[in-house]
Amino acid sequence: MIRSFGFPASITALHLFTQDASLKAHPAYREAKAGGRDAALELVVKLAAPWLGEQRSRFKPGVNAGRNPALVPEKKFVRLIKERFGDEITEIFGVEPAALTANEAQYLVGFQSVDQLRNRLAAAEQEIDRRLRSKGIARAPEKASSGASADQSLNAAGLGAGDS
Repeated sequence: MIRSFGFPASITALHLFTQDASLKAHPAYREAKAGGRDAALELVVKLAAPWLGEQRSRFKPGVNAGRNPALVPEKKFVRLIKERFGDEITEIFGVEPAALTANEAQYLVGFQSVDQLRNRLAAAEQEIDRRLRSKGIARAPEKASSGASADQSLNAAGLGAGDS
């Protein structure tokens, strides 16, 4: 599945955690971190759903974890990414350039070639594997594709802010 549409400019980001200790203490965390989809779903159902119910009348804007608090990328970054990489971003990450977040676009525009980007992706995946193995976690195998799994975000690939 390819992410084709980005966030509307009017969207407000909300955040469940300001500290991740309670998330990491959950029994399903390690399996979810290793790529277990059922465990990830369990985390959402057990942690996020009750919080949403309790807070629904009090939602206030939060702070984006990236450097840029905007969710919508600048048009010049989207244009540069399309010019520089063509369809490669969609093939590698399963995200069309116009659907990137502001932080994703700002990060990707710093790469001068698709080879440079692919090398960084490979290094990030190796680093994630090393970190998980150091914690005794084996990564769940991913289905082979021409690029990264389409439902894997840039942050999941270790390209965004903090992945530990």
